[in-house]
Amino acid sequence: MTTAVAANRLKVRTPVLGAVAWGRADVRNIVAILLGFACVLLLVSPARSYPVTDDWIYWQSVGDLLRIDYAPHDWTQPIALGHLAWGALFAALFGHTFTVLTLSNLVMSVACLVIFYLLLRHLDIAPTYALLGTATLGFNPIYLFLTYSFMTDVTFLVYTLGACLCYIRGVQGYGERWLWLGGLATALAYLTRQYGVLIVVAALAFLLLSRRWSWRSALAIAAIPIMAAVSYSVWGHFQPAPLINLQMDAVNETRFQHFDRYLTDRGFRIAWLLTSLGLSLLPLMLRARRPLISLPLFAFLLYFQFQSATIFGSFWPSNGNIIDITGYIFYAYDAAAIWTRWVWLALGVLGMAAFSLQFAFYAERAWVWLRARPWRDPASIQVQDPALILYILGLMLAGVVFLLTPFLFDRYWLALLPILCVPPLRQMSAQGAEVDAPASTKPAWPRWALLAPLALFSLVAMRDYKEHAGTRWSAAESLVARGIRPDQMRAGYEWDGFYNFKAGAQRIRDTGDFTNLNYPPGAVIDPVYIVSDLPISGYREIDSIPYHSWLEGGVTRSVLVLQRK
Repeated sequence: MTTAVAANRLKVRTPVLGAVAWGRADVRNIVAILLGFACVLLLVSPARSYPVTDDWIYWQSVGDLLRIDYAPHDWTQPIALGHLAWGALFAALFGHTFTVLTLSNLVMSVACLVIFYLLLRHLDIAPTYALLGTATLGFNPIYLFLTYSFMTDVTFLVYTLGACLCYIRGVQGYGERWLWLGGLATALAYLTRQYGVLIVVAALAFLLLSRRWSWRSALAIAAIPIMAAVSYSVWGHFQPAPLINLQMDAVNETRFQHFDRYLTDRGFRIAWLLTSLGLSLLPLMLRARRPLISLPLFAFLLYFQFQSATIFGSFWPSNGNIIDITGYIFYAYDAAAIWTRWVWLALGVLGMAAFSLQFAFYAERAWVWLRARPWRDPASIQVQDPALILYILGLMLAGVVFLLTPFLFDRYWLALLPILCVPPLRQMSAQGAEVDAPASTKPAWPRWALLAPLALFSLVAMRDYKEHAGTRWSAAESLVARGIRPDQMRAGYEWDGFYNFKAGAQRIRDTGDFTNLNYPPGAVIDPVYIVSDLPISGYREIDSIPYHSWLEGGVTRSVLVLQRK
């Protein structure tokens, strides 16, 4: 095929997916997305004066950017510039506060939901099911939690989905300019999290499989991301090496020296991640024709989860994941668990079973596609399907997340969730369009019923988290008001990072003592005081501050202020 012919093929829509038939249903659904988001904001305020998980890092980096004194932060793995620039714009206009940065992320979040809806419609998914898929993402507990933070995950997802939408419009014949726009969005994704560059690989792979390759199209897809990657690499070469690089070297050295321990730890973390992912996909579950395919994966998850219950006391231990036995993350803080152990065990079994059965559905579809070997026939609708861009990207992201990422937490599968939603949504949409389909396959309301408990948990847990986090932050600040230095208390990971990280990192560099390399604040913290939910041996209680837990029915709980005896 000549270059001219290949380029010309991009000017016509694919035989599989024609132009989207936009109508009033789409306008209504987009308005519903915006109104639903507004209702969430009314229920859970974005105001806060404290950091959420790692976003104290990005708060500090935004300040550096505003002072035109930016260098990579000592404790961040992502490049994050595509995220920081957006936050810095809001901070320059409205002030450099956690509330303002949260608002910037909320704007990204609602944009993400609208983009995802548009992407689903471009993949020939009916409006009803496109709205269901968008709600499944928007009400996901991890998505909602990160929406109320200033973490990079939602921003990365916006750029990723935006790039995929632009590339798909480009190959559907809406014009070459969409390929260039996709390249711009991909560059922003890369400048937020490095593996955004995989979007380029997925788009180019689609051109090859579908016999649409032309150097002009490949240039439109890859030119801007390549320029961004080269420019950042040159700039980064002249920046001081961040402390996190030493930590990564130590992790990799341990990985190779104690590979058995690494595999065991990875097995635990994969089991925790896939369990929560299974619950997230419940509203979109479809029955596989051969459900027995799910048994090996279910056995793997069951083994590691019961080992987890034996060692850590729960299927959902507090090990840095967003969802744990406290409701939402309270890493490096002595938080009290909610509900009983048996509730978490039941949720764990349900999540494991749900993901295993859903995996069987994905495996069947992949097997049918591979057996047909559609790549041998350029005219095959299976290789002309632009959804392949998403599927190829999903496979690569899964490999990076589950196999290559040094630290594995449940928020890392968030980028996979929209991609995993596409196959079941397309199947449901196709079934609903069949005249002779059974009545049970047509209505979507049973799936909304499955989504409701997940949405309720997300909203209530977010509300609980904010009250709890605000209470413990206020308790720590009250000690500072009494003249206690921040390094004389332990009040959780966020407190340690915000107040004590820089001093700890400098101490490690000055002394060459890497004992606390995995937790730099530990190099300077002398906890005379501890803010905690639980009594701690060697400390006496000097204050108790009440707050309410709505996940437990509105019961009153307390944050304790403890002093060393």
